Amino acid sequence: MVIRPDLSALITTFEPVEEPEDYYSEIEYLSQFEIRALASILLSLRGDLAFLGLYPAPYAMERRYIGVDLSDAATVNKLMDEFAAFVRRVPLYQGEMHRPPLIGGLAYSYDDGSRLEHERQLDIFDSIDVSDHLMMRGLGALVRAIMLERFTEFLESSAMSLYVAMEASMEIVKEIVCAEGNENPTAKDAGRFLDRIFGCEWEAEGYFEEYYEDRIKIIHPASSFGVFPGAALGVDDVWGLRRSLVHLYDFLVTGNVKEEMKWRSRTPTVPE
Repeated sequence: MVIRPDLSALITTFEPVEEPEDYYSEIEYLSQFEIRALASILLSLRGDLAFLGLYPAPYAMERRYIGVDLSDAATVNKLMDEFAAFVRRVPLYQGEMHRPPLIGGLAYSYDDGSRLEHERQLDIFDSIDVSDHLMMRGLGALVRAIMLERFTEFLESSAMSLYVAMEASMEIVKEIVCAEGNENPTAKDAGRFLDRIFGCEWEAEGYFEEYYEDRIKIIHPASSFGVFPGAALGVDDVWGLRRSLVHLYDFLVTGNVKEEMKWRSRTPTVPE
């Protein structure tokens, strides 16, 4: 990742990843390699903090690999100069809302980096398997949810993307539970696995069961919970789910459980 005052970019070498035969998409713009790089930053967020904003722009410059050494500063600077020239030429950028400062966008704002566990980023990066489609789908949905959260008018869409990330995480957890000997794990089994990992004293009746009703109301306009003119959703619920998923994916990728994410003080869900 190269950060310049006028332009920032991810630079990576990669090989094609085998995809399912029936997979086709015209709307995906983050490659598995870009998701991995972004996730290595996102998942290194300190456990006592709730937010880190990532907003990658959907434009890329690709070049055939000819033995580029990305550890060489001169090589990286040359690639960045070439990318800057590319950005100036891309017609789509001219009407783009999220333009870099290089072509008239808002100046970047910077954080001192204290909210990140920098020493863990390489381990997170190395632990993400770009050929794991389920993990890529979950991490990609998490990145998109955070992008959408930057704009209040898209909070409902942000929540829907979070639920995709949550669903992917449940399937990953069920795979872990299956590997432990449960051949047909349920959502309740997945929830109880998280209780064990994160130290919750109250036995789960489902997977993130406290979000079940909200998820149904948002995804299904008409359900057993009723019919509503808009999304019946609280902002704090979106923020809380996002924080939980960021640190849950840290565990799913690296096995790390942040002390701040232990759930021993969580209030049990009492059936009505």
